[in-house]
Amino acid sequence: MKEYPSRYEEHSSHASAMRLLARSGCDGGVLLDLGCGRSPLAEVATEAGFEYIGLDIDEHALAELEGRGFEVHPVDLVTPGVADRLGAVVGDRKLGAVLLLDVLEHVVDPGALLREVNSLFTEMGVIDAQLVVSIPNVTHFDLGAKLLAGRWDYLDTGLLDDTHLRFFDEWGYGRLFSSNGWREADRDDVELEYSEQRFPAEAPFVRPGVPAREFLLGLRMLAEPNGLTYQFVRRFQLDNSVTAPTPREPESLRRDVFVSVVVDLPSGGDVVPLVGDMSRQTSGQFEVIVAVDPGASVVDLAAVEAQLDGRCARVITVAGATSAERLRAAVGAAGGRYLCLLAPDTRVAPAWIERLAKAELANPGSVLVAGATCLPGKVGEPAPETFEELLGPATKRLAQNWVELLSVEETGDVVTQAFAVPTDALVTTSLDLAGERAGAPAGALVRAVELCGLAHCDDVCVAVPRTRVLDGAHQMSLVRDELSERPFLLPSGSFAAVLELREVLRRERAGRVVSDAALVAAEASAQALAAQVERLDRELHVARTAMFEAEKRGAVGRLIRIAKRALGQ
Repeated sequence: MKEYPSRYEEHSSHASAMRLLARSGCDGGVLLDLGCGRSPLAEVATEAGFEYIGLDIDEHALAELEGRGFEVHPVDLVTPGVADRLGAVVGDRKLGAVLLLDVLEHVVDPGALLREVNSLFTEMGVIDAQLVVSIPNVTHFDLGAKLLAGRWDYLDTGLLDDTHLRFFDEWGYGRLFSSNGWREADRDDVELEYSEQRFPAEAPFVRPGVPAREFLLGLRMLAEPNGLTYQFVRRFQLDNSVTAPTPREPESLRRDVFVSVVVDLPSGGDVVPLVGDMSRQTSGQFEVIVAVDPGASVVDLAAVEAQLDGRCARVITVAGATSAERLRAAVGAAGGRYLCLLAPDTRVAPAWIERLAKAELANPGSVLVAGATCLPGKVGEPAPETFEELLGPATKRLAQNWVELLSVEETGDVVTQAFAVPTDALVTTSLDLAGERAGAPAGALVRAVELCGLAHCDDVCVAVPRTRVLDGAHQMSLVRDELSERPFLLPSGSFAAVLELREVLRRERAGRVVSDAALVAAEASAQALAAQVERLDRELHVARTAMFEAEKRGAVGRLIRIAKRALGQ
């Protein structure tokens, strides 16, 4: 039989299991360690007050464990009747907990074994007993990175132990237990940034610090929080009433409309003008989801539904404590392939959905951005009924170059309502368009464009009050450090654009050097001229002094001669 490490380590599934038992309040009793091997935790469990019993099919491991003074029993966990055999081992003693550490991945039908343990707890009447389980995480970043390199390397131990028969992610793990009568009560997962799968050592997908690895790791951690989880270690309690998660199915099969338009409606908000715009859309491929403040009027909602009757897939109302919470709840209910978040005072053109669909047809899966402008008039003035009346013939389009990182134009304005983002992009990357932190919506849109690309709809189809328009340069300054934490993906054609920008900068720098040299020469010339002026000024001062002295001597001589004549001399 294969031998696994027998030393107890603090950063291991065994230590996590003992911490879970300590936090559970379990006051001792029999601890059945199923598939115990040489059991690194037998002594630790005994010190914690448990009556340790090791069970395994490996006779050599059991003999070693028995030699250390522990009770052991041979058991085959994959044959029927496991619950009866375990019940006979416990006998009249109190059952405190059962351990299944790194076991379920080695059996063909882990659900059957969990049902056996369920039967054991039920038959013994120990519904407060604990079940602690550890399972390797097949979605650890190292395995995904290796797949990108076309590699799937089985090893003697670890994530791809060559005796593993089953593989689990977070969702599959949860479904396995809830489907077999167990409710998760606590968790103490083992995190490990670099696993035994980090090879070849210099491969860019797994080499720490290189751009490829850091970029991929950033994507992985955006998608789901278990990218560096090495083992799921969880404590479960018996609960046959829990409901298993909904089976996974291709998300595209459930997205039956083009755009989900999510509108946050605070108490007292007026969504009627916007709903009127939606009712006049030239394309019916949308749904409106109204995220409602608890104080919103039911009558208003009924009017919204009546006005949109037959023009959209559905209207859903979601209550929440804050605007961001309401929006997130509504986003979770979205059934559209694209998602657009609008404020109640946004106005949209009749061809808005149609124009977005046309842009998406040419650029499937890209973030879509429509032309945007500011609403005319003052706050509080009644809004015209139609979008055409609202804007008039001389509509000024707002520049939104902030999202084009290689653009040399002015950064421009941020109008988040003008963007439609693929819903699956948000679901699989955890990007939060409803974030309340300063710069969060703009930062999320930059990330979305980074991953999906950008397609423009040049027609002005969205109008917002000036108060909804954000300064692009300021928004980018708010998220600059955050977006700089990992490498950034640029679209095809960017290399040539970067070279062009670099050449422009080189020429500007060269011109600046020439200008600097000319400036230095001019400064030197100016200094020389200043010195010459200073010298001439000194010479002029001396000449003026001499002239003054000469004039004084001449005046004195004249006075003497006059005096002599007066005295008759």
